[in-house]
Amino acid sequence: MINLTYLAALLLTLIVESLVAFLFGYRNRRDISCVILVSLVTNPILNFIFLSNNYFAFLTVNSWTIFAMESMVVLSEWLMLSYVLRDKPKKLLLLSITMNACSYLAGAVLLG
Repeated sequence: MINLTYLAALLLTLIVESLVAFLFGYRNRRDISCVILVSLVTNPILNFIFLSNNYFAFLTVNSWTIFAMESMVVLSEWLMLSYVLRDKPKKLLLLSITMNACSYLAGAVLLG
């Protein structure tokens, strides 16, 4: 059974990251769909790692671990967005950083 907290985190991520992309000027259906699809790749993988860690304790979860994992997500999303959106690399890196920072903070505030 899917843990509802992880489902809520995914939904919150999709909403927040789509809104950030919209504010960055990505407003057509294709661009927002690409952002959503990229998040649908990275978010479940990240949450699966943390959920698995609850059972197997292969990571020590602290600020550095979270930063490292989020950094890998930022880089992965940046590469995928660069491939599909074909925009300026610096703009897409800033988009990826901003989307993930906003979704992480929203999750920390709303989901604990």
